[in-house]
Amino acid sequence: MKRIFCLLLCMAMTVTLLAGCGGEEKTAGDEITLRWYARINKEADCDEVFEKASAMVKENLGFNIDIIPLEDYNTKMPVIAASGEDYDIVYTASAVNNYYQNASDGNFLELDELLPEFAPTLWNDIEESVWDSVRASDGKIYGIPNQQIFARAPGFLIPTQNIEVLGLDVEAMQNWTVADYEEYFRLIKEKTGEYGYFAHAWNGDGAQREGFQLIFGSNLPGAIRYNDEAFEVVNQYETPEFENYIKARAKFVNDGLVAPMEVTENDIPKYATPKNGVIPWLITMATYLPGCEANYKTNYGFDVTVVTRSEALLTSYGTTATMAAVNADTRYPEESVKFLEFLNTNKEFYNLITFGIEGKHYTKIDDNYIQKSTENPYSQPAWAIGNTFNAYLLEGQPLTLAEDTKKINSEAKVSPILGFIPDQDSLKVEVASCKAVLEEYLSVLDQGIVDVDGTYATFIEKLKSAGVDKIIESLNKQLAEWKANNKQ
Repeated sequence: MKRIFCLLLCMAMTVTLLAGCGGEEKTAGDEITLRWYARINKEADCDEVFEKASAMVKENLGFNIDIIPLEDYNTKMPVIAASGEDYDIVYTASAVNNYYQNASDGNFLELDELLPEFAPTLWNDIEESVWDSVRASDGKIYGIPNQQIFARAPGFLIPTQNIEVLGLDVEAMQNWTVADYEEYFRLIKEKTGEYGYFAHAWNGDGAQREGFQLIFGSNLPGAIRYNDEAFEVVNQYETPEFENYIKARAKFVNDGLVAPMEVTENDIPKYATPKNGVIPWLITMATYLPGCEANYKTNYGFDVTVVTRSEALLTSYGTTATMAAVNADTRYPEESVKFLEFLNTNKEFYNLITFGIEGKHYTKIDDNYIQKSTENPYSQPAWAIGNTFNAYLLEGQPLTLAEDTKKINSEAKVSPILGFIPDQDSLKVEVASCKAVLEEYLSVLDQGIVDVDGTYATFIEKLKSAGVDKIIESLNKQLAEWKANNKQ
């Protein structure tokens, strides 16, 4: 009897020790608080909004949510994740906090079985083809795409008043590349005596604007040209398109046409005051979205006109452009998925996070439209939060915005490699090394604020040393195998 008791005691101690090695376990009666690192801004009234949001989650789901705004996401989130900090939900994308790499590295929780059980409405809302397009190289789902514009048609936005004042031919500008915008900035310089402000135009969706379909996302090498029927994967940074682009940007800077400094779209409000009727800005547009003109008018106070709009293309890069994932080490997998269901399906909650508190940060005009407060401004990027089809409309946006967006998604040209997700397991060292090189060089090359010839040569040399050729060779081999297995 003593032997049996001792055996049971040892087993119990072993289980306890194993449980301790895996982190703290939730027990009955625990007050659960999920931690969500959101790609949103630290607005003045965030604390008040987030407190109200947590109360809604507590009332509806029985636990709390701690919303943590995180700007400069691509730099800060990998550091947080590597530190082992306790969190549950995280923003991810093909370009920011790289979805494919995190899935391959085991940082995200597999969701295939959890979604149908704990997020059934969300699971059924998103088309099967979209779910399939976000599967990682092992065929599993590790992220939830934010429902929005999936088909990518990148371009530029020009302050509308510039068109008449500068005598621009918008129709002729529809197919301009970045190099062609030298004329635009020269006209600004002649009219105002100052340089123009130009945010990053290659990083992000800019490669698509120049004719590439990205495979790994904008912060890793690997792309095919739109019209390449052979689908040859190339290092987009070692192409005439990229070299011509950075040389054009450097020429703009050297000629005094474009700001000789790091500029982002967050700087737009500082330079929104016109001089001689001209607003000295060219705004990059990640992709065309019906009603986006109204968003810019609301945020920056001036009308914009869309130019250089390419044919919309549905790609895996587009469907994974903005997503949410669950930390693989979360203690609350079921609660995390339940929260993501609530975030994506409860219109009141989604709009609270996006637009703030009714009566303080905005006023409802009717069931669909709101007017933002000028005295208590509050606004978050709807695309970074969840299902944008649940968002209230702003003045100038069409009532049919959601339907128009879904129509573009459904009628867009479908990439012939939609659903191709490369396996990174054998490329982890090269991927990490190339990412480090890109983080060091891409931004300054994109801005044209360095000695381009010398810096570009060093950039390519370091990519070679980091193993970029092995990545491209592997991608071409994988894509060839994928094509052979997916013949119609």
